[in-house]
Amino acid sequence: MNPHIDKNDFLFDYAILGAQRNLKILGVFARLSIKFSKDRYLDYIPRVWGYIIGNLKHPVLSDLQSWLLEVMPDDMKEYK
Repeated sequence: MNPHIDKNDFLFDYAILGAQRNLKILGVFARLSIKFSKDRYLDYIPRVWGYIIGNLKHPVLSDLQSWLLEVMPDDMKEYK
């Protein structure tokens, strides 16, 4: 491990970037399904949602986690 990289800083950045990336992917899959009728991408949503839930376990993202669990449909909450 690089001694110049703080582990806590890395995990902080990893959680934020991971959540941002996976939320973007979720949006792309939804857009592909809605706009281009490429419904096969919907099959990947549970996996990506699982990644998002994993990212949101970092304490810095607790507000985002609370909000997402509040606004997401009930059938998505089963993946947490």
